[in-house]
Amino acid sequence: MAVHPSAPIQRIGHCLYAGPFSREKCPRDPFDGMQDSRLAAATVPVDEVQARPDLRLVTHERIKTLYFRTLIPRALKQAERILAISESARANIERLFPSTVGRVVTTPGGVAAHFFTRPSAEVTRAVLARLGISGPYMLSVGTLQPRKNLPRLLEAFALLKREGAIPHRLVLCGEPGWANSEVYQRAQAPDLAEHVVFTGFIPDEDLVCLYAAGDVFAYPSLYEGFGLPVVEAMAAGAAVLTSDNSSLREVAGDAALLCDPLSIEDIAAKLRRLANEPDLRRDFVARGHRRATAYTWQECAGVTLRAYREAL
Repeated sequence: MAVHPSAPIQRIGHCLYAGPFSREKCPRDPFDGMQDSRLAAATVPVDEVQARPDLRLVTHERIKTLYFRTLIPRALKQAERILAISESARANIERLFPSTVGRVVTTPGGVAAHFFTRPSAEVTRAVLARLGISGPYMLSVGTLQPRKNLPRLLEAFALLKREGAIPHRLVLCGEPGWANSEVYQRAQAPDLAEHVVFTGFIPDEDLVCLYAAGDVFAYPSLYEGFGLPVVEAMAAGAAVLTSDNSSLREVAGDAALLCDPLSIEDIAAKLRRLANEPDLRRDFVARGHRRATAYTWQECAGVTLRAYREAL
């Protein structure tokens, strides 16, 4: 998911997922039960809905800590229904706040329909050329921040390049984020400088091309509340490597190759397999496409609507 910080949906996301929900947070909507605190949407990474990237870089950790310690418990106490974006998130909410048991509703996210449509070869070539990407590549998508585990991904990639095991480049797609100096420094080291591409923000119409044309989508995150890029990549026809943790194992099921995100060697070994075993790659592409069809916004909307009705 590539959401520009100034996009309307980003501002809406801030209202929906940054509770507690009050009239001060969002414009009043007579149909929005969340605004009178009867319904709370709880997703763990509030960092993904900050609207001002300049302030985010400076104040992110301080704001997040204050948010979790003060506002979240109050919102969860007041809400009649709590929306969790995955079973993993639901379990964490109920473990950390036992009083919420019985009030948490799992509403998994969905993947937009256009991710299932493979772009033409001509369109894809134009996008790759504009971004300076040539030859086979591995892709990772997400804000460049510590939770995405990019330093270990870069080390795993560097290990494979030193071994001469892969001809690929590594394309990192996402906004700069915060606390990412280690990522840039490692990527600019002599052994990687010619092999790593930073694209910055990419609109969805170009992102589909990147997903579809890459050999491997690598997402060894340390933690996710859902992991939408994994589902998008599957829908677009990418073979996915992701972490055996949090919601990622739940969302991926048997349709992705899972790794230990704390082990550079395991990340490298799994990347090597997907890069060098075409039959394995095709198998995961087929599994992933089937898996992605289970995550629709229609289903999400239906479950959310039922939660609204129960809360109102």
